Amino acid sequence: MKFLFLGGDKRYRYLMKDLSNEHNIFCVGFNNLSFDADILNINEVDLNLFDVILLPISGINDNMEIKTEIRKY
Repeated sequence: MKFLFLGGDKRYRYLMKDLSNEHNIFCVGFNNLSFDADILNINEVDLNLFDVILLPISGINDNMEIKTEIRKY
């Protein structure tokens, strides 16, 4: 599978490293990785080429909830 990580923090580096053993990892906003991953510029990303796209989350609050916005289009 092809995973695309669009930003994130140290937690995402650990996840990318674990996934890189069995999957193709692509990322935007990272550098100096110690594992096999393709670092892309946001201008060269075609979202249709990836099986999974991960975006950064702000964290989990005391109620184990992740802050999100729900919008209807």
